[in-house]
Amino acid sequence: MILKMPFIRLFIILLWLIFFSQTLCSQEKAPFTSPQQDEFLPLLRQLSAPEMEGRETATNGGKAAARFLAEKMREMGLQPIGESFMQPFGLLKTTLITASIDTGENISEKLLYFNDFAAIGCPSDQKLSAELVFAGYGLISSDSVYNSYRELEVRGKIVLVIDGLPGEADTTALMWKTFGKEFLKQESGLKTKLQHALHQGAKALLLVQAGSDTSALMTWMTTLTGNDRAQYPDGDYLFPMDTTRQCIPVFLLHHEARRLMGKHLTMDFDQAALHLAEKPFLTAVTGKKASLQTDQELVELHACNVIGMIRGTDSTKTVVIGGHYDHLGKRGDQIYYGADDNASGTSGVLTLAKKWMQSGIRPSQNLVFACWDAEEKGLFGSSYFVDNLAKSLRLPTLYLNMDMISRSAESDTLEKVISIGIRKGDSSLRQLANGCNQLSGNPFELDIWDVSGHSGSDYAAFASAGVPVMTFFSGFHQDYHSPRDRFETVNPGKMAAILKLIQDCMWNQAKP
Repeated sequence: MILKMPFIRLFIILLWLIFFSQTLCSQEKAPFTSPQQDEFLPLLRQLSAPEMEGRETATNGGKAAARFLAEKMREMGLQPIGESFMQPFGLLKTTLITASIDTGENISEKLLYFNDFAAIGCPSDQKLSAELVFAGYGLISSDSVYNSYRELEVRGKIVLVIDGLPGEADTTALMWKTFGKEFLKQESGLKTKLQHALHQGAKALLLVQAGSDTSALMTWMTTLTGNDRAQYPDGDYLFPMDTTRQCIPVFLLHHEARRLMGKHLTMDFDQAALHLAEKPFLTAVTGKKASLQTDQELVELHACNVIGMIRGTDSTKTVVIGGHYDHLGKRGDQIYYGADDNASGTSGVLTLAKKWMQSGIRPSQNLVFACWDAEEKGLFGSSYFVDNLAKSLRLPTLYLNMDMISRSAESDTLEKVISIGIRKGDSSLRQLANGCNQLSGNPFELDIWDVSGHSGSDYAAFASAGVPVMTFFSGFHQDYHSPRDRFETVNPGKMAAILKLIQDCMWNQAKP
């Protein structure tokens, strides 16, 4: 028995290695030529040209890009899903013009919007006056053991809470040791605090910035709205039907607004934070009122996805290949060209479509090639497509997303890393990615990550609808969301290799 054990172990290891190698090699190359630089670079150059003016949604540049994409789809012989390659949809842009806070002590004259406080309004102007209620950190644990709203009546009132998490400044504090990890999963509690206040029936939410770090203002705005206001001021966007959703104004108090509100309530917010780090409750402030006002500008916009398809032998199944074509547009004389983000992904979509069309091979299922609009505004184009799939197609069997595939992060000095986002349970797609990567004589270093709970690109709507996804991304770089993201900075060789990898994944999913 002792003599047999090494042989048995060796035999088992050998069988495992054979199985593993067969799994990786079970994929096959697409039987047509790989995407070449002279096929996608002219598209990328045109999409990121100055005359496209950064392709911002609903601008002249954005509309010019849509027409260019639709014409390319028509030229290569793709079929439209509906009456044309254009899939129009509406958006509303809301811009907060000004906001004010008053406590009856004329503090509104002393506070400047965006200097002393920030705000996010609702689609319509708001003007309200109500009693203030202090609700600690405004958090509720999943088991409700920690509940900032316990024994509080906040319906119809303005809820005041401290920004951040209980005990985060001292991880030895009782509340942090007990609930810190759970509350960290709630995106630092910012969105969660708004949801809790809405659920409790509050008329408005005021967040008091803890400490004196003013950098939290931009972080807070970005987390709640998705806009990088520090670098690129913009409004908030929503679908027209969303104007009926429940909404309350949200204010962040810092600088002088924080001090004057503490004086109005006779509260020391730093001392309150210390107390709440050890105990979940603090006597609520009652009997004090505040008046809030937000003035909004509402503009209706017309956005447009551009979509073409190759019909498969089984028209009940569909693979969607997509990437957004919109970018950040112009601010003054500055053009945000968006070569990598995401003229690269968009030109990749068109190139892959053309390669398959030229092969003359009919896929086993529909191949839908989609160029999304309004990704930079909040993933609206892909969300609209998924929400309206029942009108034309069933849920796809796979969504392949390309967002920034022509550059590398500065840390990727060899420019060999490619990030692929896949849902945790989709092990077959991990095998597909690894197998197709090995088909190359010079494979990438794959960074495969779990997309669950993330919403960084157009894969999010598909994943939320239960569609398996593979989202390809070559890395953030120092030119991200800046006017420096130009055609001259892309890496054609890396982009060609990524498109070959995606083409092989497409082939193995939809081959006859």
